[in-house]
Amino acid sequence: MLRRAFFTAGTTFVFILLFSAQLLAAAPAPRYVIVFKHNQIPADAPRMIGAAGGTIVRTFPSVGIAIAVSDNPAFGSLLGDSEYIESAGSVRFRPPPGVISQPKGNLLPADDLYGLQWNIRRVHADKAWKITPGSHRTVVAVIDTGVAWNHPDLARNTVYAACFTSAGTCAWKTPADTCLCSPYPDLDPHGTAVAAIIAAAADGKGMVGVAPGLGIASYNVFEWVDSIGEYAYDDSVWAAMLDAAGQGYRVMNISLGDIVDKKDDIATITAWQRVVTEVLKDGVTIVASAGNDGLNLSGQTEHIPSDLPGVISVGATGIRPEPLYPQKGAYDVPAFYSNYGRPIDLTAPGGDCGVDGSCPQDLSLVPPNWYEYGVLSAFVCPGCSFTADSSPFVGITGFGWDPSCVAAASCQTDYTWSIGTSLAAPHVSAVAGLILDRFPYLNPFFVTEILKGTAEDLGDRTHYGSGMVDAFRAVGGRYLKFGDFLERENR
Repeated sequence: MLRRAFFTAGTTFVFILLFSAQLLAAAPAPRYVIVFKHNQIPADAPRMIGAAGGTIVRTFPSVGIAIAVSDNPAFGSLLGDSEYIESAGSVRFRPPPGVISQPKGNLLPADDLYGLQWNIRRVHADKAWKITPGSHRTVVAVIDTGVAWNHPDLARNTVYAACFTSAGTCAWKTPADTCLCSPYPDLDPHGTAVAAIIAAAADGKGMVGVAPGLGIASYNVFEWVDSIGEYAYDDSVWAAMLDAAGQGYRVMNISLGDIVDKKDDIATITAWQRVVTEVLKDGVTIVASAGNDGLNLSGQTEHIPSDLPGVISVGATGIRPEPLYPQKGAYDVPAFYSNYGRPIDLTAPGGDCGVDGSCPQDLSLVPPNWYEYGVLSAFVCPGCSFTADSSPFVGITGFGWDPSCVAAASCQTDYTWSIGTSLAAPHVSAVAGLILDRFPYLNPFFVTEILKGTAEDLGDRTHYGSGMVDAFRAVGGRYLKFGDFLERENR
């Protein structure tokens, strides 16, 4: 599942590779995004597109965008001559975010996992719970690979699920045999891990999320594309975003993205910005992972959607010297894989392998229990089983496609260690949800300002932006300083 822009951080953690048993067929017809002027799709757009040799397959009337397919090599250039079209270009595939992880296997103790969640305490979520743990009045939409609502830590808080793909749309209460896509995660565990960091329930067992009382809305936007593999089309992500905004969900977590060129990908960037602007107008705070390419995003290179105006871009950190928090002498390090530069707004734990520069394959080069430097989260395995392989890791082998557990929403669940900016972003999404649950009248601009204004300043703005997100301060908490203590004692 690892493709380009996501978990390219190294290979010390096991790459969980989920492949369909389908034979790869011919590639589908090229897909194009068409951005019309004045945010309006003209009435004769089908005729216009047809004359150039294409067919419209999806439209977004509220933002003036159409998606078309065409086998005509000259299709894009023919559209460029239209007085109604602002820009046009190929629809980009979003590679699956991937999970670099160490499945639980027999590596973790059988008791409560909260003690291993240094990341939760690092953002001071435990202190924030004394003010508010969140409630289902506020829902975070997780636009990803789908959330396993049968996971014991997610069953309580998953309030909705849907899928958006090129084949169609389906909600979780629709009979599975009539769906053209799967609301339940059918290809990848990534969305389940993200959702658990946001709102795994505080039920005395397993793990706990940053905001254990918030609601989760699951959106699966990934599909199997013949001859390519598991991907999400840009327009599937846009459709999910607009649906989530229409449903009234107040926060949106997008732990996916890709690198674009500011000159060559104008149509893609313009379309993304229109969708983001529309969602922001509906009062939705958008949080996105900054990407795992280790790139400086201050120049011509851009990572979308995280770099777009109005989107909160989140970079990732690791913890030192031990995978614990609090600890004497604790300090943060920029995650070696995390993108950095001017667009970064905030940072949050994404984990690493306890060493700087990479995740080396040679276990002699990493600390004992190196995987605990990652971020612990939930896991689902659609159609596979946990078995020890011949490597020094606990991996997933003998994968056999079994759609029955997907159809029944009953696939095997567990916990896993993961690393990446995909794990950093949901910390911020959860804190945004806590803010809105306490102060529901705030718009996305004020939520962003609160998050940035209450973050712990880590000094290096290039890597950390405004700093480490602080859940306690963001919801109105105030740390007692020594001077405050003396003043109180003298009263």
